[in-house]
Amino acid sequence: MNEDGGKNPKWNAKMTFTKELKDDILCIEVWNFSELGSNDLIGVGFISITETLSLEDVLDKKINIYFHGEYAGEIIVDLKFLTDEP
Repeated sequence: MNEDGGKNPKWNAKMTFTKELKDDILCIEVWNFSELGSNDLIGVGFISITETLSLEDVLDKKINIYFHGEYAGEIIVDLKFLTDEP
């Protein structure tokens, strides 16, 4: 959650997940949190995990966010892929 978002919020959240062999699409939802009412969905973006696999240490990736099929903005994520393989 970003406490001081405005129009250009920044998050510094670290998320770790395990990719199953059949999984390829990562869905990212952006929400507006409201303490008084219901939370509002700002938009949804998708990224292909396979297409973004990289030998780089960290890959910056821009993801377009859409709400009801209309462009709602973009987010930039830093992706780092780790493997259990030696």
